[in-house]
Amino acid sequence: MIFKYKQKNIENDTLKENEIKAIDEKIKWYNREWLYFSLSPLLTIIMLNIIMGADFIKGLAENNFFTFIAKTVITYAFILSLEYFLSKIFTKKIIAVYVVNIFLFILGTATTICISMTGDPIMPSDFFMVNKVGRIVGFIKIKIGVDMISSFLLLALILFAYTFLNKKFVIKQKQNIKQKVFFGILSLIIISLFIYLLGFNSYVAKNVLKPLKITVSRDTPKKDYENNGMVLFFLTHLSDLRIAVPEGYSSHSINSILNKYDLSNDKFNEYVTKENVNIIAIQSETFWDVTRLPDTKYTVD
Repeated sequence: MIFKYKQKNIENDTLKENEIKAIDEKIKWYNREWLYFSLSPLLTIIMLNIIMGADFIKGLAENNFFTFIAKTVITYAFILSLEYFLSKIFTKKIIAVYVVNIFLFILGTATTICISMTGDPIMPSDFFMVNKVGRIVGFIKIKIGVDMISSFLLLALILFAYTFLNKKFVIKQKQNIKQKVFFGILSLIIISLFIYLLGFNSYVAKNVLKPLKITVSRDTPKKDYENNGMVLFFLTHLSDLRIAVPEGYSSHSINSILNKYDLSNDKFNEYVTKENVNIIAIQSETFWDVTRLPDTKYTVD
């Protein structure tokens, strides 16, 4: 009986030791995973600031230490949530780092090119013109500067470092489906809150964003881009996608205006001239000299 009792105690002690080791390993794994993800957003922010170049320097001049740190923390938290959410979708967590960094690099570079061509950054509403990208690119002359090369090298460094760390940490411990779904939904909720509070909530815009100097202006988007950085600029301008319908705007009101005019063929033909003319209408929101167009003559300068 005494032997069996001692044997049982030894077995219990062994089980406890194994349980403690398992808990320690799990804690180490969680610490490694959070360390792995916590570094990436910081490096991504540095990369985006390099892409911004002179615009980032202008933004620094407009911010004090507190507002700069606050904006950086908000940007950091959003990128971290996005990476963590994607890590629950892909089987390999490294892919989440790749996707977020490459996407933000492309968006940041495209924004820099857009500013050099039009004077304004890319807006969320510009994505409705994505089907015309092929035609637009033909008119763009891309100037590859030091900022673009530096940011590209930093992107390559980030992807290389995280590929190395992924092998070094050997983060291969599998979570059960319940944990994966729970943390995936949790991170998705956090991302959704970021989008709603920063882009669509008027109370937050007035009482949180304004004191932090996170500006949202429809007239001077370039200024917002400089002050807020690319990520915050894009998030706060998502409200541009929700355009309010003007008062009285309907097909009935359009038809009522149209019905005021007689467009019958007889009446219309009185205004038709026999001479064919070329009518060119140009709508441009930038300042340029129309007389500099080649092979074009004008009756009035």
